[in-house]
Amino acid sequence: MHSGEHPAQALEGDVRKAHGRARVAMAALVVTALIRVYNVGARWWQSGLIHEAQAGRTPEQGVLEQSDALVQLGAVFTLLILVVTGVVFLRWLHKTVALTRALGGDTLRFTPKDAVLGFIIPIWNISRPYQVVRDVHDHLAPDAVPEPQVQVRADDAMGYRQVAMVAPPQAVKVPHASIAAWWGFFWVGNIFANIAARQQGQTLDSLLLGNTFNNISDVIDVVAATLGVLMVRVLDARLAERFRRIRYNRPEDLQAAGIEIAPELSGARAA
Repeated sequence: MHSGEHPAQALEGDVRKAHGRARVAMAALVVTALIRVYNVGARWWQSGLIHEAQAGRTPEQGVLEQSDALVQLGAVFTLLILVVTGVVFLRWLHKTVALTRALGGDTLRFTPKDAVLGFIIPIWNISRPYQVVRDVHDHLAPDAVPEPQVQVRADDAMGYRQVAMVAPPQAVKVPHASIAAWWGFFWVGNIFANIAARQQGQTLDSLLLGNTFNNISDVIDVVAATLGVLMVRVLDARLAERFRRIRYNRPEDLQAAGIEIAPELSGARAA
């Protein structure tokens, strides 16, 4: 570290990278929700055609084929966005966990690797993702960081003889219940999707039942994706606020508050 350099200065690039990954993760979650809405509409149309056929009003063959093609296209898009969202979300989480530990949150029990594996390893992925997001959320709380002194700067509109006071923004937080709801909706959606997958019969009734369970799953997944956007946004905002407070506090004030900065993100640079 160069003489006079702030201990958090070396983390500025990593914080910008985390913000970029957060935006990509939120965009992927939004696309996930939109595809789920599309799926519900496509299956709703297909189910309506099936009901017509059961009532003796058989739709044209071309219309039936078109509805089936739209449902199959939705299934392909769903699989693709599931993979993409999983990758970009975990890349964001990996970097955010590393920064949380580096910004004085070294008591966080999860390493970046632990956080990622918690979403992948069976049994662990039942509760570990909630625990990771909850603990990162709490460790990023800026309350333990001294409030930076109000900055004074010249106001261009008023002239250099007058100044504007720049106060730090308020921290953003969500209740743990919202984090639990996010992961709970994700699991409930998966349960209904698995039930739908078991409706493999060739009859129209089995297809209708499968569409019903799939639509329930997709509606739940829309809620889960919406809450996921909220989780990413909140954690990203708390990261930004904690870093800003640390970055613009004097090193001696941080030391007095018991906050130690680790500018080297061990195991996180390659990610």
